[in-house]
Amino acid sequence: MMIFPVFRKKPFAFYVALYTMLCALGACQRTTPNPVTPTDTTKTSSSTTLKHPFGALVNPADDVQPTTARRLSVLQALGASCVRDAILTTSWTGSSDRYDAFQTNNVKVVLNINTQQTGETVAAMPYTTDLAGYRTTVTAILNKYQPEMVVIENEEENDKYHVVEPDKYVALLRTAIEVAKPKKIKITNGGITARVATLLAWDDYYQRGLRTEAADFARRSMPSAIAADLPDMKKYPSLRKNLDQAKQLVAAYKTLDMDAVNFHWYEPIAQRENMAQTPDLPALTTVDTKALGEVIDYFARATGKPVVTNEIGTINRSSNIVQQVMQKTLDAKMSYVLWYSGDGGLGDAVALHNGDGSLRVAGTGFRDFIKMKFP
Repeated sequence: MMIFPVFRKKPFAFYVALYTMLCALGACQRTTPNPVTPTDTTKTSSSTTLKHPFGALVNPADDVQPTTARRLSVLQALGASCVRDAILTTSWTGSSDRYDAFQTNNVKVVLNINTQQTGETVAAMPYTTDLAGYRTTVTAILNKYQPEMVVIENEEENDKYHVVEPDKYVALLRTAIEVAKPKKIKITNGGITARVATLLAWDDYYQRGLRTEAADFARRSMPSAIAADLPDMKKYPSLRKNLDQAKQLVAAYKTLDMDAVNFHWYEPIAQRENMAQTPDLPALTTVDTKALGEVIDYFARATGKPVVTNEIGTINRSSNIVQQVMQKTLDAKMSYVLWYSGDGGLGDAVALHNGDGSLRVAGTGFRDFIKMKFP
């Protein structure tokens, strides 16, 4: 078959000239794949438009509720790449003033879509079973906004926040996935709590017959009273229930079409509970982040998905501990690492910022780490 039938009667010199012209345009060059760029070990594991993975949730510090303007100034001072925000489906009226402000200021948003307000002063509530109504509202939210990632509910297995029924939460998450995926919006779960995350990793060691490793992990990552109660958990039956429910959730996450698995974390992790506080906690300047790495590895193996956190922080003001934790998440190539910057009570988070918006020493450590690693 002739390639150029319309030129069949042209002289040979014509073909020479045509070939020369086509080669000059690149049409005669052999097609080869683009060269593979060596992996940059500072980049994260899943696709993202962010310059770096470190964002923040800016909550009250020194009992001062931050305005949206204050939140923006703290984010800028920290050098955060994104912000965690939330929209309640039950109070959705077509827009969110705070999200609009973030969008106007070109701040990327990792968005919690919650069906209920969660907090220590709010009674635990069951998940909605009105999936049709839920789908309609989530669709409206994601038609209006295109967040960097969507997070469904907050701490889905936290029985202080929810009447936990894994199958009902999975149904909710699956519905949200069906809305987000066609819009090419990344989506993840609400965030397995820190203590339950350690129990899951411990149980994984234990069930695989790695009893020595399980005991060592518990010693490093849990209050001694909880570690001593393993494996029976007779003194803490609620933790056994939490663990069993979380295992059901993780099994579901392996099969769901979600983009990542999300968990929450605080260091020093063994002192997370009030009963575990030691007198030297305020003065600690270093932690062993090995347990954090083991938990990240567990979630990755158990689900086959990238691991993210939309809530991670520290329970004292050490800038060095902040940087140790950031380095561990960077080593793990996590795509999203959102710091919890807010003051809680004993055993709870300590903010990176002061009530007036200025940075604490921990905040300057956060900022300086980003400047050093992502100049």
